[in-house]
Amino acid sequence: MPSQVEERTRKVVAEVFGLPLLAVTVQTSHETVDDWDSLNVLNVLMAIEGEFDVSISPEEAAEFVSVERILAVLQGKGVS
Repeated sequence: MPSQVEERTRKVVAEVFGLPLLAVTVQTSHETVDDWDSLNVLNVLMAIEGEFDVSISPEEAAEFVSVERILAVLQGKGVS
């Protein structure tokens, strides 16, 4: 069963990219979503910061290439 953090992250990604929630998994990435570009990464970044009340550095934002990597960044910030 997915964690609450995973569910919330998937929901943010689904909203930013206009995808159905069920279509977003931890494997969803820049390789599987055509609109996953630098502008939308910024949109995901701002939405994640707001959703989890965290600050994401530019270096961490560069890792936002998949839902799995976003979750890893959040885990590194102690979000659980």
